[in-house]
Amino acid sequence: MDQKHSEQFYTVKFANQLWLEKKNSEAWKLFFRAINCEPSNPQLLFHLGTLSHQALEYEKAIRWFSLAIAQGASNPRLYNNLGESFRVLGKLHAAMKCFKKAIALDPGLAQLHNNLGLVQVALGALSEAETSFMTAISLSPNYCLAQRNLARVLQDQCRRDGAAEQFHKSRVNDPWPPNLVAR
Repeated sequence: MDQKHSEQFYTVKFANQLWLEKKNSEAWKLFFRAINCEPSNPQLLFHLGTLSHQALEYEKAIRWFSLAIAQGASNPRLYNNLGESFRVLGKLHAAMKCFKKAIALDPGLAQLHNNLGLVQVALGALSEAETSFMTAISLSPNYCLAQRNLARVLQDQCRRDGAAEQFHKSRVNDPWPPNLVAR
């Protein structure tokens, strides 16, 4: 490995370590320095998108994730994070497309089905959302967030018994602190 590639390798390795330590601004600087050397590196683009998302800079995140996809990246985490950025910005149809792509890549990830359900709720498609949340729970039976989301959908459909059961299950799996409102 020549000097330039060696430096790049250690820059990225150190940036990853900073990111794991939640030192995001320092990690950002190093990933950004690395992308200037390798502007078409999909992994670096993904990291910059994720850091932008975590900084609540969703438009920036969408640009970085889209660049990663344009460079050939295709993994469920990438499409999930892109979908979440779209969802937060209210671009629900784009978000749904991303979550469906992520599910096609890995249908066994419960979080993807839960996130798809959130978009379906926002679009008023409650029966589809119910199916998505139930799929998430079938993949991960103790997934309390999906249980809470399913409970709210059942409640919105005036199915109080089913809603109460799901709320109870979610509290057993992850007890809420006093005075906490489910989200």
